[in-house]
Amino acid sequence: LFVFFMSLHISAQCDLTLIDNSSWSVIYTDSEWSNDYSGDLAIDNDTGTLWHTGSGEVYPHEIHIDLGAVYPVSGIGMLPRQSPTNAKAEQHETYLSLDGVIWKIQGGGVFNYIDNNDTALKQSTFHSIDARYVKLVGLSGYSDDYMGIAELEVYQDLVCSPTGQNNQLITFEEILDKGTEDAPFDINATAN
Repeated sequence: LFVFFMSLHISAQCDLTLIDNSSWSVIYTDSEWSNDYSGDLAIDNDTGTLWHTGSGEVYPHEIHIDLGAVYPVSGIGMLPRQSPTNAKAEQHETYLSLDGVIWKIQGGGVFNYIDNNDTALKQSTFHSIDARYVKLVGLSGYSDDYMGIAELEVYQDLVCSPTGQNNQLITFEEILDKGTEDAPFDINATAN
């Protein structure tokens, strides 16, 4: 008797592209260190400038962006402060909105750092949702209570259609025990 075990891994290949930020605007930040560290500096295409939260302010911190039009948003990129290397968001959530009033949480997790000197771009991606507004909420910091963003990127997916849903549940029909002598079979599934 020969027993065959099969592992099934399904993934979709979608194509993330950077949304041009020339028509973006920052519509809200929870705080700013000073005018020299305003929210607009997180989207100015200059890694030497940054948005930095105010002195004495603790997490959570947030920044809201108006993309200027509706896009199939599928992720964000956050370039942390480059020098000095403090003010890094670690746990975060990403919210999306069509009107800037009603927000749906779409992504989140942990931005991972090798050490305190890690200043590499951190990304968080998810299934695309049509949105005009993006809210990044920093829930905790890597080494202090400040949040600084040298550049914020937003990605769109031009290949896979927006789902309009936060999470997709895929339900597979029961797969009966199969062996190497059995005929090929189909796997049927539905997405909710």
